[in-house]
Amino acid sequence: MKIVIDISLAVGNRAGIGNYSYNLAKQLAKIDKKNKYTFFPFFCYIYHPDFKNIPLDFSNPNCKLKYKYLPKEWIDYLWKESIIPKNDIIGDCDILHSTSFCVPENIKSKLAVTIYDVSFVTHPQFHQEANIQHCYNGTKKAVEKADVIIAISEHTKNDLIKYFNCPPEKIKVTYLGYDQKIFRVIKEKNKIQNILKKYNIKKSFIFNLGTIEPRKNIKGLIKAYSLLDNKTQNQHDLVIAGGKGWLNSEIYSLIKETNLEEKIKFLGYVDENDLPYLYNVAKCFVYPSFYEGFGLPPLEALACACPVISSNISSLPEVVGNAGLLIDPNDNQQISEAIKNVLINTSLRENLKKKALLQAKKFSWELCAQETLSIYNQLLT
Repeated sequence: MKIVIDISLAVGNRAGIGNYSYNLAKQLAKIDKKNKYTFFPFFCYIYHPDFKNIPLDFSNPNCKLKYKYLPKEWIDYLWKESIIPKNDIIGDCDILHSTSFCVPENIKSKLAVTIYDVSFVTHPQFHQEANIQHCYNGTKKAVEKADVIIAISEHTKNDLIKYFNCPPEKIKVTYLGYDQKIFRVIKEKNKIQNILKKYNIKKSFIFNLGTIEPRKNIKGLIKAYSLLDNKTQNQHDLVIAGGKGWLNSEIYSLIKETNLEEKIKFLGYVDENDLPYLYNVAKCFVYPSFYEGFGLPPLEALACACPVISSNISSLPEVVGNAGLLIDPNDNQQISEAIKNVLINTSLRENLKKKALLQAKKFSWELCAQETLSIYNQLLT
């Protein structure tokens, strides 16, 4: 088979889609020596110079990276204009795997499309209009034109059926994974101290990671933290990592209103190699998101034996299982009480750490790649 995979978001400050496409490509190159792969960062407006140095395993002679620079207007026209065969652009292939809601017209190959979530339908208030239109149109086209849709959770599959009337038999579920070499229990105290010094973290902390946008419910987390007593706040800062997203001005205003500027720290984007040290030393990881297609940060925290407090809705119970405390993201008091309980109850914290490692073992990027390869094979049989 000749397989082309869009990895447009796999470089730079990778977030959810970028982590998925990068790790899928990395593992496919590792486990599959039979089929031929072309990894294609096609879209100029997210083209990044680092593509030339992307750390994929090109020791596999069947894998290659193909990139070209074209003006954005050309790319938009070439990709969206239905009369132009897309194989003239991407080359001859048996399967095109779209990973960024960009579904082409007039494709001669089999088409696989990964859909992560439909929060742009269920929670449009958390998105900018341009993003809603991009994701909605891409998902609608995927349902109409794709030979298979890969959903990253059962919850996403059910939402595709509910909101887009997608035939269930068209959807295959492959869970995401994590890098076991990076996200692990770390005992090197000197390295941990170096990371804490790097980010100017000087005392015990409650940790959160995610793009700073409304869907992640950072406001709810801040309100829950504000409900903790002064002694607990003085002992434990709230540390929030993640790149700036959108519609987040109210978050920073809330911190000023609650007089928590000295106790809440924003780290910005944190390099993936630094994250495990933060997970390892954090007292707990709190993820009160309103909606997730999967939820990689809670899985990474579990793999580092960090006690997890997570929302009890969307896909998150699939990821966390019984290895964390599940809370109602709309109930700030409940979130606050869960945090306090983990902080003061040593027995609970140790029990959650043990369960965390067992739960994390159920997921891996290698398994994700194996299941995706199986889907490719089914497409051509």
